[in-house]
Parts: sequence; C-alpha cells; structure tokens
Amino acid sequence: MIIFAKAPEPGQVKTRLSPPLTSDQAARLHEVFMLDVVRAAQSLSGVTQWLSCTPSTTHPFFRRLSHRFRLRLLTQTGETLGERMASALRQTLDTGATRVVLIGTDIPTLPGTVIRDAFRLLRRADVVLGSRYARPYTERTSALRLAQRLLAACLSALTRGRVTDATSGFCAVGPRAVRVLAEHHPTGYPEPELRLFLSRNALSVVEVPVRARFRLGGTTSLTAGRAAAACARVMLAIIIVPFRGKIEPAGD
Repeated sequence: MIIFAKAPEPGQVKTRLSPPLTSDQAARLHEVFMLDVVRAAQSLSGVTQWLSCTPSTTHPFFRRLSHRFRLRLLTQTGETLGERMASALRQTLDTGATRVVLIGTDIPTLPGTVIRDAFRLLRRADVVLGSRYARPYTERTSALRLAQRLLAACLSALTRGRVTDATSGFCAVGPRAVRVLAEHHPTGYPEPELRLFLSRNALSVVEVPVRARFRLGGTTSLTAGRAAAACARVMLAIIIVPFRGKIEPAGD
C-alpha cells in the first residue's frame, strides 16, 4: 500500500483553507489527516505500507512516522502526478510487490474495509478503482457533476464497460497492471486517460464504492483555465489512446 504524502510545512499545504485558518493551523490539519490515513492502513494485516514523500524522505516528520508506524519510505519523483505514481510503482515492484493500492492523505475518513475490499477484488481483476457514484444516493446537481456524468458516459461507450466515476483518485493495481503501469502510467490529468489505457491493453477493471463527502468550506483549485486544459487533454486522449499500440508487460 502506497500513501502519497506531503510534508506538513506551514504555507505549503492546505493553502486554500487560509483564511480562515492560519498557515500553522492548516499545516496541523494536514498532519492530522496524514495520521488518520496511516492509522487506517495499520488496521490491514499482511500489507507492506509505504509512504511516498515530498519533498524527500529525510524530512523529520516522515522519519518520525516511519519509526512510529514502521513505514517504508520512498521519495516522490516526476513532474506530474502520473509520473510520480509510475515511479512509486516501479520502486515497489523492485521490492517484489505484486498488488498495490495507492491513496492520498485527503481522505482521512476512508474506511479500512474499502482498502481490504480493493485487495480482495484484485484476485479477479487487474485494477480496482474507487467510485463515488457506484451506489445510488442523493447528490447535488452542478455543472461539474454534469460534466463528470458526460465524461463517464463517453468512457463507458469507448471502453465497453460501466464507468460511474472517471475522476476518483483511489486506485488498486494487480500483478499484470503493476508491470505495465510502472513504465507507462498516464501523466498530467491521469484518471480518465488511465481508463482508456487499461481498456486498450485488455486490463480488467472493477469499481469499489467509496463515500462522497460534500465540500463544507474552502475553494476548489479547479479554475476555469485549469478546467479547460483538463478537458482538452481528455479529448485528446479520447482521440489518441484507442489507436496506440498495446503494451507487452515486462517479465516477472
């Protein structure tokens, strides 16, 4: 299990919560989030736990966490999220890992049962992805949600499978997919492109329900400019990925 984490430095984390929080309070909140996720991971038996660190594994906070919870540390490398995820997969693959769950630290309420379900489902699928919409529930109607529904419908048609959530960050990866994604994980805005890539390379996917929690405060980082860039990248992936050659997994 790989937990992506950023050192709780004031002014560097949870900046959109300042104000109303001070930079020190925001950093402390980020630290508490990380502790909650790590504690949830500790409830899993037989699972090697890694902390993927930025800026580096030498930060005192990560050293304390490693000592307290017996975590293995690795440094995040790469410019984009996809590149950092691929690097983390390569590093754990080199240690003999065959099934990997990747999560962030902004989900402190994620139940350990969801992670256990993901590992269990990897026995019959190559990849397990979290979905906030796999189960019916009352949801808010917004332009963003309508765009998410449209994207999910497009990906469902292109992959010939049911896609209910194209932008969830929860991902569990089995043996075949680990070998492929360690070298070829999509970069930039990776989640929708990942769905297309998995389908193109005949890697099976199942969704596991995760609970959606509505924003109570703060502001989104998805500005109009970033949203337009993300849409353009997704459209380009929809056009290009289905025509790319298939990747042959590396040997064990």
